[in-house]
Amino acid sequence: MLARADETGPIIEAIENHRDEEVRLSAVRVLSMAGQTSVTAKLRELASGDGIPENVRTAILEALYKLDQDQPSLDMPASDNEPAFLHNSQ
Repeated sequence: MLARADETGPIIEAIENHRDEEVRLSAVRVLSMAGQTSVTAKLRELASGDGIPENVRTAILEALYKLDQDQPSLDMPASDNEPAFLHNSQ
């Protein structure tokens, strides 16, 4: 519920500081499943920092990959995505 309400602070805190690795991994999965792209910068910071166990770091990187894949690459209307010709040789 926290992730869907964009209240990700406690979830990030659990990933960063909880003593139980399973709780950390579950918190990463929650963010990944919720699709909260607003946390990608913080997840990148956590993944590159010290103090994160390797399996949690791997889970963070996998979540980042999933979040990156779920984002649309460009927000262009269909009319802007039509072929263009460089000269008049249509």
